[in-house]
Amino acid sequence: MILAIIVPPSVLVAVLIPSLSNPGPTTQDMWVGATPFGPTSEASAGEVEIIHEALHDIGAQCAETDPDLRAIAAHVDRIIEFSQRYPVGRFPIDDETATASSLLLVTREAVKTCAPAEVARIDAARQ
Repeated sequence: MILAIIVPPSVLVAVLIPSLSNPGPTTQDMWVGATPFGPTSEASAGEVEIIHEALHDIGAQCAETDPDLRAIAAHVDRIIEFSQRYPVGRFPIDDETATASSLLLVTREAVKTCAPAEVARIDAARQ
């Protein structure tokens, strides 16, 4: 009983203190040269926004009963091309720090049930 009362607050403190002292990258950090969190992508904000919209449209299409597989394939083409053009560096998507590799992984997860034919193309691009 005593452990149930003492352990959760101590775990919270152990996790909270390091995160407060090192909060991670901010949106400002993401676009300013090399940082302690790694290099930033050379992709323009406009190019990142196109990929951001493509990823969201894939999610919307996959939520449909009858998704438009050609539209999904076109979005996957854009995402693969972007990841090949900018293989190194971080960029912001939805308050997260993305990389080409993480973008491909998220895209793969998004299409694996609604457009499984795209998985092989994404896997090939990750090689």
